[in-house]
Amino acid sequence: MIAFWALFGGSVEIVQAFELKAMMKHWWVLLLAGLVGVAFGIAALFNYPGLSLTFAVVMVSWWLTLTGILGIYAGVMQKSLGMPWGGAWRSVC
Repeated sequence: MIAFWALFGGSVEIVQAFELKAMMKHWWVLLLAGLVGVAFGIAALFNYPGLSLTFAVVMVSWWLTLTGILGIYAGVMQKSLGMPWGGAWRSVC
């Protein structure tokens, strides 16, 4: 399940990077985050299907940390361009 989530999330970030290429100077950050997600998904799906739970948790934590850092950087870049970047919580506040 985690592998499919990583593949889907990475694919969405890759598509978003190419859509924002004309507007963002550092669009490659989203592309890198997407590639990390897809690489993790492929590794989890094909190379390590019988992983122990401990190793899976460590692998997921590294993946989420890397994509989180890259996502925060991309959000700051979007904010500097005047684009909405806060998500759904902004409509609640």
